[in-house]
Amino acid sequence: DDGGSSFDPKVALRWDATDMLTFRASASTTFRGPPSSALSGTATALGFITPALAFKAVDTTGNPDLEPEEATALNFGAIFQTDNFYGSIDYWSFDFSDPLQLESANQIVAAYGAAGCEDGGAGVGTSDCDVLRTRLTPEGTTIGGVQRISRFVINGADIKTSGIDYVASYAFDDVIGGTVDVGVEGTYNLEYDSDDFVSLEGVTLASGGDFIGKSNEGTPFTPLPEFKNNFFVRWGNEQHRLGYTGRWVSGYDDEASDTPAALRKIDDHLTHDITYVNNTIDNLTVSLSVFNVTDEDPPQVANDLNFDPYNHSGFGRMIKLGLVYTFGQN
Repeated sequence: DDGGSSFDPKVALRWDATDMLTFRASASTTFRGPPSSALSGTATALGFITPALAFKAVDTTGNPDLEPEEATALNFGAIFQTDNFYGSIDYWSFDFSDPLQLESANQIVAAYGAAGCEDGGAGVGTSDCDVLRTRLTPEGTTIGGVQRISRFVINGADIKTSGIDYVASYAFDDVIGGTVDVGVEGTYNLEYDSDDFVSLEGVTLASGGDFIGKSNEGTPFTPLPEFKNNFFVRWGNEQHRLGYTGRWVSGYDDEASDTPAALRKIDDHLTHDITYVNNTIDNLTVSLSVFNVTDEDPPQVANDLNFDPYNHSGFGRMIKLGLVYTFGQN
């Protein structure tokens, strides 16, 4: 009953220009009502507060006045394929209004310090400090003395994001008694633009901007590399399949003021996976996979985990053996 309502049409077009070339496009609107868990209640968890350089208690409180999140989605692209080649490229964009977000505890503390809201500070008595002082316990403390931070679920800053998805593969026939497929697939993130971050009461907590290619520490966003690509080579016939996949994530920048100079540039990350599947015995499939063959460590990041769990794996080399036997088949 509190989720609101919306009329959301979608238009999709597909044109087979030739036997090999197809164009496609779509436009739609989307709607997401706030979940019941976001409308009320309070939950407490520890979070690392960068301005205080320590873990602090963060109280997250629901908001019964939340409005639905809405977005406009656009996509257009093309497919080109022959007997041996397949390629596609698509541009996509999402324009979000009133997105459901959590206020950033880091931004609240940083704005409190920047405005001079501690007891005796230059900002005490201003409307912004009157709000920010109520968010920290004890009220009027220094940043180092913060014990807990209060934040709310809000309809946050409007966001526009866009990018390009691409796939290309080619099949070579009759290679050592099988077929070889070579290809690449990936995403090029063009933009992730956000308006200024504003509190429930309308206090500007931090400036917006484009967050592609940044670690985004202290914001509601995860790290957003510019590129994510997989490239592969696969050979197979009826009895054997052997495949290699390389996974590459582009580097990005950490612009947090307290990040050491040596960690401000997060390196590219490349790992290699190999899988072999054997079907020579009737009803039995044997598979062997080695993930991260070279045991590549993830790039070091200045956070409490020391790596980026959203884009890099903290696991080293992993080996997986699989045996599948099917009963009742000839």
